[in-house]
Amino acid sequence: MLLGRHVEWSLHSCLVLAELPARGYISTSALASLFHLPKEYLGKGLQVLSRAGILDKAMGPTGGYRLSKPAAQISVLDIVEALVGDRPTYQDTGLWRAVSKDGGGPQSGACPVTEMMLAADTAWRSSLRNITLSELLSAARRARSEGHSHYLRKFGYSDFSVETHFTETRPR
Repeated sequence: MLLGRHVEWSLHSCLVLAELPARGYISTSALASLFHLPKEYLGKGLQVLSRAGILDKAMGPTGGYRLSKPAAQISVLDIVEALVGDRPTYQDTGLWRAVSKDGGGPQSGACPVTEMMLAADTAWRSSLRNITLSELLSAARRARSEGHSHYLRKFGYSDFSVETHFTETRPR
């Protein structure tokens, strides 16, 4: 399984949004600039998260995105499934049933490959379901005691701050 770059970009964007003041918004342009990403492509992922109810969007010159609910109420799985869907990562094609047993009829019973792969998918989803955005933010802060400044140093934005790029507004 390969998750697209939009999943990584959206998760990092949600971490930044989790640090906003309660009524603040950050524009797609500011997020794209922060991460040196194409604004249009990042914007598509943010729009998907908005339609899924994870982000609120405000239009206009002072608009942008913010989390629609507290970070403690958003799981990493919520974000991933909003972007890529909730279908299992493994699809049984029926090969187990098609292979004959000792020259006889098809195999019966559950396919052990399918059972193992679906169990792995369930464990992966359970792991992501049990990590909230606030827990991920806490882990990022612990790993980098300066919060998101690791992004800023990496991309040369020593003067970038969430406070200078958010706007306080209400959605229209």
